[in-house]
Amino acid sequence: QRQPGGNGGTDMESRAESNFKPEDGSWGNFLVNGSAVEYRDDSPALPMFESSVGLSRLEPAYTDLGQSQQLLELVLDTVPQAIFWQDENFRYRGANQQFIDLAGLVSLQHLIGLSNDDLWWRDRAEDFLVEDRALLAGKLSSHRAQVEMQHEDGLTSWYDIIKVPMSDAHGNTIGILGAVHDISSQKEAACAAQHLAHFDRLTGLPNRRYFTERLESAVAAAKIGRAHV
Repeated sequence: QRQPGGNGGTDMESRAESNFKPEDGSWGNFLVNGSAVEYRDDSPALPMFESSVGLSRLEPAYTDLGQSQQLLELVLDTVPQAIFWQDENFRYRGANQQFIDLAGLVSLQHLIGLSNDDLWWRDRAEDFLVEDRALLAGKLSSHRAQVEMQHEDGLTSWYDIIKVPMSDAHGNTIGILGAVHDISSQKEAACAAQHLAHFDRLTGLPNRRYFTERLESAVAAAKIGRAHV
């Protein structure tokens, strides 16, 4: 690169990767930054190498960074929750494999840039948008809800959804981080337990506990409204 320099000349800067043998006797790759001044009176350029960095010393750092990235991806893909994050325009920018599977997509590349209107839960998109806008506006520090959603095949599932706003290093809100957990089996178990508590296993008819609770509820309502039971 050339730029105006002192004495009416032109400063030239260069950067190159080179392999040479320093004083310690070991060969290695080095990133060399240098500059030279080219004078207009035909005097020879004066090289001034400013710095050199041993690339071999940086390789462990790059290796550690790559391993950390792989470890993070492994952790995200191991947790049972479906993890996702969206930008300030409510478009998906990342997710773990569980969320990709939940969305019914082949890969992360097919998810990037999509919104809730593009996925099978599009009928809940407007509700989610209201929540997400409140999170980005700072009106909510977090949002959690248990939501029943219908799949395209007609089956329904229950999901526990937690969302929080994401901030950058300067504290600016840049998007939303969310976790989705399928609680359908827990809901089914709770409903089954509720049914067994109020209905006879053999006949399927309401049991004594059911009638007792209904009677107590009716009496309480009658006392408040002065109605007859």
